[in-house]
Amino acid sequence: MKTIIKYLAVAVLGLGCASCEDWLDMPSYSATDSETVFKDELSAEMFVLGCYQQAWSEELWYQFGGGDTAVQSYERANSKMFVSNYAYDPNAPVTLTSIYTASYMGIEYCNMALEGLDNLPESAKRNQLRGEALALRAHYYLNMIRIYGDVPAIFEPLAKQPTFYPERSSRDLIYDRIVSDLQEATNLLPWYSEGAISTPERISKNAVYGLLARVALYAGGYSLRWNLETNDPGSLRMARRADEGRVRELYQIASNACEALVSKGENGLVQAKDGKSGFEIVFRTLCERSYTPEEILWEFAQAGTSTNGRFGAYNQPGTDTAPYGSAKIMQFLLPTFYLSYDPADSRRDVTCTNYTMTQSHNVGTTWNGIFIGKFRSPWYNEAPDKQGKRQSLNIPLLRYSDVLLMYAEAQNYLNGGPTAAAKSAYETVRLRAFRGDRSKIGTTPTSQEEFFEAIVRERRWEMAGEFWFKSDLTRWNLLGRELTNTKQAMVDLSQKSGAYASVPTYRAYQVTKDACAWKNPILAVKYKDFDHEPTDAELEALKENDKDVWYPVAMFQAFKSDYNTAARTKAGLATKTAIKTDSAMPGFPTGAAENGGSVPAWINSPSEGLFYGFQENRAEALPFSNTSITNENPNISQHPGYL
Repeated sequence: MKTIIKYLAVAVLGLGCASCEDWLDMPSYSATDSETVFKDELSAEMFVLGCYQQAWSEELWYQFGGGDTAVQSYERANSKMFVSNYAYDPNAPVTLTSIYTASYMGIEYCNMALEGLDNLPESAKRNQLRGEALALRAHYYLNMIRIYGDVPAIFEPLAKQPTFYPERSSRDLIYDRIVSDLQEATNLLPWYSEGAISTPERISKNAVYGLLARVALYAGGYSLRWNLETNDPGSLRMARRADEGRVRELYQIASNACEALVSKGENGLVQAKDGKSGFEIVFRTLCERSYTPEEILWEFAQAGTSTNGRFGAYNQPGTDTAPYGSAKIMQFLLPTFYLSYDPADSRRDVTCTNYTMTQSHNVGTTWNGIFIGKFRSPWYNEAPDKQGKRQSLNIPLLRYSDVLLMYAEAQNYLNGGPTAAAKSAYETVRLRAFRGDRSKIGTTPTSQEEFFEAIVRERRWEMAGEFWFKSDLTRWNLLGRELTNTKQAMVDLSQKSGAYASVPTYRAYQVTKDACAWKNPILAVKYKDFDHEPTDAELEALKENDKDVWYPVAMFQAFKSDYNTAARTKAGLATKTAIKTDSAMPGFPTGAAENGGSVPAWINSPSEGLFYGFQENRAEALPFSNTSITNENPNISQHPGYL
């Protein structure tokens, strides 16, 4: 086993991940090694479990997760802000780098596993392991293609490759191969209910059907393409594959996969219970390190003492209080996204927090202080670790609501409009969001175009902060449109014009002391909106008892403005004035009037404003790093938009 691991660590370097100077000293990879590792099903299973290790990368949420019209980097003037705003630079480098290494490491593990498993006699267990390896390899390739476009295609161990410096391969050929692999995996893997797979941390037949649908929709969707032979910048364009018949086949594959999962009847959406919405229960349960396998089909294992990541550390409203430890805010949600929710939608206050934690209080924030709430650390059931920096929290990779929306999308595409099945899938997601109140979900569109637009909105509301929506916009060829619309909406909000002319300028928050205990009951700080500065009498009228205190916040001003600081001080929150961050954002206003008459730079500046680096037919795919990929692989070409 040790020999194979050493081989793997060195062989992947040839793809363009680090120096290859020690190549001649690389331990050999032989049939004997494979026979030792795959001598029986138990040893083979241990190897396949190792194939999961690279299934998710910090870059996918910490950098690639921003800039999707909802999530944005809260940091300023660093690579996270630049990537979030599409200001890519392959030389600095400002792009994703570790995901390339991690994905090919995972692909090589899977290739070795698939070769080794062929040496075992066929059995239910051996088939299950083969299905897991096929599915994981498909997942790795999907992540690579949705980030970089065409990438090297490697479907055998590197030791058997004619070169360790592979060229880019057609994404369509890779997609067709992994779609076929996933179809095979659906016949190899057991249903979760059969008990052979006891945790959603491993891929079951349920999960692989969802993954097949996802890959098929990406394979049939739009992406940034160019001529691989000439690498001509003039050939850059957003397009589907040229074979329209194959596109339709892929949508049919996606629809069939979703239908197989829906008709099985094992999965469903968690519903409201004990005063909590079903949506809240899903994410509270995740934060408590427990499972809701009926809804979360696959989650990346991070809970534990040796597999901790920083996922929960960065995706939360900030903490500086025992027992939660100190956690800085790294990302936030645009106020236009928060305001797009119906206030009755139970997803809003789970996805978006209207507060930050400071000095044992949950303090109401301004319009540019809406933070990610799905993974907030006070919902955990115990301390992540002594430092409070590494959050042992599983990462949801595939939820049943995602499958329902993919089903609705595929059915709508294939039939020129929403079928009864499409409407049912869409409405099931809507109904859960509004706690089963059909009167609040609105009328389901009946035309193909309107229903598709409804799906786009619903995926944004349902999936925000789970870091797939940016590439969904790309596969729909909507990224440029939505970034333009979002930036204009933010300008309108800043100027209090158009659809945002009536947005409340003040909000009164209730002073809320935190429970300072795990499994914290906090969902949102109580508030009331005002179109004027609330008077003392109006604040007094909000009191629920004699000890109750409310304070006003000027929502378009900076969190740290003199007015807001004075209001918190008057309410007894004099020491609760800081947002836990190194960012300058708490000192920035949202409103133009509050910024001397001009829209703030963080919104509209050509050098630091929202999405300032985006160029259509260029930024829909990321360049390779010239310092760790193209410089190490002489055969791999650079994205022609970044030559």
